[in-house]
Amino acid sequence: MIWGRNTELGFLSGFAEKQKSQVVVLYGVHGVGKTELIREFTRTKRTAYFACRDCSDREQRYQWGTELNTFSTGAQVYPSYLELLTASCQDAEVLVLDEFRYLIESGQDFLPQLRMYLQQRDRTLLVLLLSASVSWVENQMVRQMQENALLLSGMLKIRPLDYATVCKAFPGYQAMDQAVLYGILGGVPAYWQQMDPGRTLEDNLCRFLISQNAPGRFCCQMILREELRELNVYQTLLGTLASGKHKLNDLY
Repeated sequence: MIWGRNTELGFLSGFAEKQKSQVVVLYGVHGVGKTELIREFTRTKRTAYFACRDCSDREQRYQWGTELNTFSTGAQVYPSYLELLTASCQDAEVLVLDEFRYLIESGQDFLPQLRMYLQQRDRTLLVLLLSASVSWVENQMVRQMQENALLLSGMLKIRPLDYATVCKAFPGYQAMDQAVLYGILGGVPAYWQQMDPGRTLEDNLCRFLISQNAPGRFCCQMILREELRELNVYQTLLGTLASGKHKLNDLY
């Protein structure tokens, strides 16, 4: 069951019901529930999916073509995006491109060819562009897209769940433990899924944040790398704060 996403589902359904193809950006931090939302939304729809790679434009096209098992010989192992879209979406109602940021950053061909494909397609298609980099979408995406940003029909930020929804979605905790956990984890479902109501609050937090190979430690590093530019500066400040130096002079 998916909790607290009726508004988001209604937003997507509104675009799906329109009589022309739409391109919509969905973004939110890692673990906030974008994948579950898309899975619920597309449960009864024919859907094509591709997870974009952080690689060169040529490698991107090669990987996409390899997944389709359609382009395997000669020059076809590096098909154009127009060819890839045609092969992927023949019977699809929805196309999901996960971490589409890599498509935009690796080359300038994807968006013009997406526009061309949608113009020549005789049926409607809802294209969902997903990203976990909130900072990139809000501060850099339109600039990198340039005039191709006009292709976008809408944007939706997937926000963390509120406290009441989290309490319903993850029962079994005492009220005080739920409040403390929400203060630390927020409303990110992926973090709550790492918790165990059968364990103590301290044990849960140690397993998630402090122990060796704790998933929370990797989540923190991943978010910092996605959202911050001068990561070494922030790491230095965080290390100084962790050592007990909280005054401005000490930090300086």
